[in-house]
Amino acid sequence: MLKSSEMNSRCAQIVTDGTFSCLEFRNGKFEVSGATNMEQLFSRIEAVKSGSAANVSGLCMLFEDISLEVAGQLDLLLNIGQEFFHRHLAAPKFPRLNSRLKRNNTLSLPSKNQSPNCVHLSYKRLLEAAPQSPPIHYELRMEGRAERSVRHMPHMKDCCVSIADACFSILKKEIGEGVWISVMLMDPTSKSAVYDPTRPWVKTTQRPWRDTSSESRVSVPHYSAPSFHQSQRHSTTPSFLEETAQALLVYERGPSLVSDVSIYELTRHPVQIMTGEWILYSSLMGQFAKHYEISFETLKSLSTTETSNIMLELHSWRRRGQRSLEKLTALKSFVAQQVPQDTLARAVSNDINYISQQIVDHRQSLEYMVPMLISMVQLMDSRRAMEETIYVKRLTYVALIFLPLSFVASLFSMNEDFAVNSSGFKVYLATALPLLPLVLLGINVPQSRLWYWCKSHRTAPKT
Repeated sequence: MLKSSEMNSRCAQIVTDGTFSCLEFRNGKFEVSGATNMEQLFSRIEAVKSGSAANVSGLCMLFEDISLEVAGQLDLLLNIGQEFFHRHLAAPKFPRLNSRLKRNNTLSLPSKNQSPNCVHLSYKRLLEAAPQSPPIHYELRMEGRAERSVRHMPHMKDCCVSIADACFSILKKEIGEGVWISVMLMDPTSKSAVYDPTRPWVKTTQRPWRDTSSESRVSVPHYSAPSFHQSQRHSTTPSFLEETAQALLVYERGPSLVSDVSIYELTRHPVQIMTGEWILYSSLMGQFAKHYEISFETLKSLSTTETSNIMLELHSWRRRGQRSLEKLTALKSFVAQQVPQDTLARAVSNDINYISQQIVDHRQSLEYMVPMLISMVQLMDSRRAMEETIYVKRLTYVALIFLPLSFVASLFSMNEDFAVNSSGFKVYLATALPLLPLVLLGINVPQSRLWYWCKSHRTAPKT
């Protein structure tokens, strides 16, 4: 919820506890690791690297809202490179405008976001917004320094929603013969914000729209890094981390290739979560396309400012649709490149194609509404101008009625003998009233049939 006193900052702080989970891959399946804090996690990484971990062929680490300190320690242990973490966190290195342009241009390059062992997948997710939240844009800053753009959408009937940018990143690295380590970075989806009155932050609450599966789930231990703040988790909505870890625990490998897991197999469930968010986003576009179906009667009740805001919002949806298609294309490219012969991968590709086509249709509908709305406004202005012309014509007739009266009054100079209470006033009326039909006839003569007949039979002068 945004407080009006803090509206100028347009910045929200999600205070999280840096949740993480660690899974070990042994004998063809994932098991929960015994690491309960960062020191034990780093020790476990050293053990897997040195080969002292018995029967462990892979280590999968999941981080929700990772901090720069933890990212630096992982970089030292695994030699990953800070670029992987910075791309996920989008940490600004330049002033605000330049950093935003640099971030958008860099993340839009497929070669920068995807590699055989590393991928960054951006997507949109919907959050419930407070009914009194104004339609503004602000930056969502989390404790781990990640910056995400959030847009409060205009209110619809029984619908108050915000659109937030999100990113999922994964890196898989071979650290020895048949031994690998994977790092997954994801945004928190079920954390509440804590308002701190000593800092210029605005209170907000993340309430995802996405419904979780009702199937039975495996309990996954997840632990928190040290933090100065406490936060509460929505018990009804599992986080991205919990769902992914649960999906990996119940996933079983076949009899072959039990020692290795592809990067696509690690991201099966995250891809399903992202496609679920995309289908909600597509449905929201369809609702707004229906919401902006404006009739002439509705347009009459709108002010000029409201009409301008609608046109700006339609232009914004066109840009959002284009960026969404780029992100969906990157997601489809990742799925197609990893396992081109997999049946599930082909099904996911078909789902992505379906969502992309829906977004294209909704974007075109919203785009076509712009010239249609402009035409409706022009027609309304023309109709208003015609009505004003009719009113002016009526006022002209009223003025012409008093023209002979004022003319005769000027002739008689309104002497006392012709005043209203005098006997000569009848002479004034007898002189002024006959002039009134002559004036009205002179106005209507150019529009009469006699006028057109005389004009058509007029002979040209002889030379």
